[in-house]
Amino acid sequence: MNLQEGTAAAIALIRQDLARQGLVAALDPRSPDGDGGKFSLFGQAVRVITHRDGYYLNVNLDWFRGTDAPAQISSGPIEVYCFVLKGPVVRYWLCPWRQMRDYVLDFTAASLPHYQQTVRWRSDVQGIAHAPDAALFRWGDENGMEQLQKPSRIVDLGNASAMLPVVPDIAAERREREGTGRAPGGEGQAHKLLKLYLSKHPELVGASPSAVPHVEYLFKTGDRVDLMFKNHFPERTVVEIEVEGRENLLVGVHQAVKYAALAAMERDFPVVTHRVRPHVVAYKVDYPSVIEVADRYGVNLVAVDPKLCLVA
Repeated sequence: MNLQEGTAAAIALIRQDLARQGLVAALDPRSPDGDGGKFSLFGQAVRVITHRDGYYLNVNLDWFRGTDAPAQISSGPIEVYCFVLKGPVVRYWLCPWRQMRDYVLDFTAASLPHYQQTVRWRSDVQGIAHAPDAALFRWGDENGMEQLQKPSRIVDLGNASAMLPVVPDIAAERREREGTGRAPGGEGQAHKLLKLYLSKHPELVGASPSAVPHVEYLFKTGDRVDLMFKNHFPERTVVEIEVEGRENLLVGVHQAVKYAALAAMERDFPVVTHRVRPHVVAYKVDYPSVIEVADRYGVNLVAVDPKLCLVA
């Protein structure tokens, strides 16, 4: 797929996705600077990147020196990278330049000194067979499995509506939430894959193989727990899914205690009972302050290797 074909395909798919939400006017197929691989989305310049033996994309080498500015191509900036994934079904992924900057600064391969002098970097975006709306991002010279253990590398495909601009004073909060796998207004892929993996492996939270999983279980209060297992002992196991991050896991522990109380009340058990067990599951749980609070309130912390979720 050449650049012209990729650009046309991306614009068509994005227009289709935006139309479902009444946002199609946010797309301008005209190039903002004469580059045939560019168009505008929510007023931002989007540059299409198509696959050869990888995806070759321009980066800003000044990012290594602390510059907070997008990369350039032709005569204008690249505010959003648009990767076009070719296959039986053509898909796309939009990556804001700030997210790409974070990936650049996260690069740890032995070839880093060479990359620090090279404007065009080779990357790869790989689909996930059991999660058709998700993909994995890595740099071409990185060790694939080592790098893909990072939840931030699990990305959403078809994410045009997620590019909707946010109010500046909450932008930092939004980026923080995205980094934990909880995308604004929805659920990030890292969180979703972990939740689905847990639903198939009750033994990880001490439940029996016959335990019945209930994903996004709704209580009378309107609260939803990520996962609850029934029909085993303990009679109810509530599981709050997080991705990583001390503050996120502390919130998860508080939520797990609340959900355990709600699950107990639902069965007319005492609020504190051995018949209901609360768990917080994440890719990383070894935060001392989280462990201390979880131990104090009887919440079990479980860490899951991200690689397991990617091949489930």
